[in-house]
Amino acid sequence: MHATVVVTVLLEVGNACQCFALQALLAGVVDDTPVQLVEWKGKLRASRSAIDAFVFVVRMGLWVGYNAVSSVFLVKNLYNILHGISMVERAAGVRAYPPRETLFFGYVPANEW
Repeated sequence: MHATVVVTVLLEVGNACQCFALQALLAGVVDDTPVQLVEWKGKLRASRSAIDAFVFVVRMGLWVGYNAVSSVFLVKNLYNILHGISMVERAAGVRAYPPRETLFFGYVPANEW
């Protein structure tokens, strides 16, 4: 169980770093469109949701097996899983949007993105 907790902590650190990795990853790319940005965010959220699901199971095991209650973090993981699913679902359908009829294109000129 000790090794599982250590792996869980390392996964949570990696999970937190992914929030900033998206901005750093996309900062150097010139030709990204809003569709590609949504798809990248969906891919990162999918990996983060997988980590959150694993951590949620470990926290439930610690709660049941060792009476180590961390309900705030259980709720956080559950929220992240649900948010991740919604972001992946959004990224899956982003190609179906009309290419030039979104609010983004109405206010941000193409040379800005």
